[in-house]
Amino acid sequence: MNLCRLASLLLLISLSCLQGQDAVGTIAPVEFSLRDQTFAESMVLELSCSTEGAVIRYSTDGNPLTLFNSAVYTKPLTINGTTWIRAQASVSKESSVITSGHYIHLAEDVRDFESPLPILVLENFGQGRVPSKDWNQTGAGVQQVARQRAQWCLFDRDDEDGISRLQREPNQSARLGVRVRGAFSSSFPRKPFSVEAWDEEDQETAIKPLGMPKESDWVLYPPNAVQDRTLLYNTWLYDLSRSIGGNAMRFRFTEAFVHTDGGSLSMDDHAGVYVILEKVKRDGNRLDFPQLSEDGKEGGWLLSINRMDPIPVGGYPTANGATEPQFFHTAGPNRNLQTSPNQAGRGDDIPRQGNAFINFESPNGYAINEAQRDAIEGWFETFEDVLYSNHFRDPVNGYRRYLNVDSFVDYFILHDITRNTDGLLISMWVYKEGPEAKLKMGPVWDYDLAYKSTATSSLAINRDRLWYARL
Repeated sequence: MNLCRLASLLLLISLSCLQGQDAVGTIAPVEFSLRDQTFAESMVLELSCSTEGAVIRYSTDGNPLTLFNSAVYTKPLTINGTTWIRAQASVSKESSVITSGHYIHLAEDVRDFESPLPILVLENFGQGRVPSKDWNQTGAGVQQVARQRAQWCLFDRDDEDGISRLQREPNQSARLGVRVRGAFSSSFPRKPFSVEAWDEEDQETAIKPLGMPKESDWVLYPPNAVQDRTLLYNTWLYDLSRSIGGNAMRFRFTEAFVHTDGGSLSMDDHAGVYVILEKVKRDGNRLDFPQLSEDGKEGGWLLSINRMDPIPVGGYPTANGATEPQFFHTAGPNRNLQTSPNQAGRGDDIPRQGNAFINFESPNGYAINEAQRDAIEGWFETFEDVLYSNHFRDPVNGYRRYLNVDSFVDYFILHDITRNTDGLLISMWVYKEGPEAKLKMGPVWDYDLAYKSTATSSLAINRDRLWYARL
C-alpha cells in the first residue's frame, strides 16, 4: 500500500471513529475531575466515563478530535501549563458528546492579582493574535475573517469584600469564537473583539455573563484612553439613554487579560479595562420584536447606517445568491432616487455621508429575500413621500404617522449634548417592530469621538443629516 492510500485510509478511519459515529450522544460524556480554573502548581486530572467498557480519547490542542491529534486515556494526566483538554468516549461505533477542560497557568507575578472590578481572561491557548479583517473608509472589498476558537473566564467580585481574585475557579467559563471587530477602532493598540459563545461543535449557544440576560453575541470594548481618559464616553450615554426610556445595550466593566502567546498568564497579558457589551440585535432580551416574514408583510426589521458590510467569510454567492454587499439609499428631498441598489449614494439621496449606507441587519443582507427587501425599501418611499410633502406637519397623516417622534428627539439630544462628531453620519441603527409600528431611532451607539467641543460651541451638530433637516 503506497503512502497516499495509507494516509487516505487513516483519515477515513479517523473520521468514522471520532466524528461520524452512528449514534453520537448515546454514550455518557467524559467527566473531568477538575473544573475549569486558573492554577499555580501542577495538578492531576482524571477522566472518567460511566458507560461500561467505554474508551476515552483526548487531545491537548483544542482542535476537533481525530486519530492524528488524540491519545487513548490510560492514566491520570499531569497538568503543568496552560492546557485545553477535549475528550470523547466511545463504545464500538457509538460515542459521547465532546467535553472539555480549560486550565490556565498563572505566572508568579499574577498569582495574587485582585481588582475592584470583575476580572476577565480571554484565552486562546497559544494561537497567536486574534484574527482581524482590514478596513477602509467605505468598507468596499473588505473580507471578513473566520472566528478563532477561544475561552473566556470571568471572576466576579466576592460578596463579602467586593474584590475579584484571579487565582480561583471562575464564576463563568465559556467557549467562544472570537475576532477583532470595528473599522478604525480595529487599528487601536487595544483591540475591540466580537465574541460569539459556542458549544463543543462550534455552534452558537447562549451565555449569561455577570448577570446580563442570556445571548450568544457579545462585544468586548476597550475604552481608548488616548482620547477618553474617563473611560466612560460610551457607557454613561448608554445608561443615560436607558434612564430616559431608550433601548440601549447593557454592559459590565471588567479588568481584562488577553492571553494569546501560550505559556503562563502574566502581567504582560494585562489589557486594562474592557467592557462586556451587548451587541445590537433582534432578540427577546434586546430589541424584542418578531422577525420579518418571508413575504415581508409581518414582523419587523433592523437596519444599520454605517460602512457597507464586509464580504462574508465563505465568500460569494451567499445564501440569498448575493454577489456583493446589499444596501440601499432613499430618494431624499427631491423625491428622485438617483442611486441604484448596492451602489454609492448620489445627489441628495439619503444617507449623504460618502461612507454611509443603509445596511440590512435583521434580516441580514446576505439572507434577505426580494419580497423582504421590497417591503423595507417601499416603506421608506412611502414615509419620505409624506415627509417631503406640503402636509408633512399634519398631526395625523404627516410624519408622526411613521416615526416614533420621542426616539428621534431623544437620539438627537444625546448626540448633541455630547458633540458627537460621528453622530448622524455612521454607526447608527433604526428599527421597526412590526407592520403597524413606527420607525425608532437607535439604540445609541459609538461615542468614541464625542466630547471634543466646548459647552458654548454651536448647537445642533450635524443637523442636516438623514431626515433631521426636515424634522
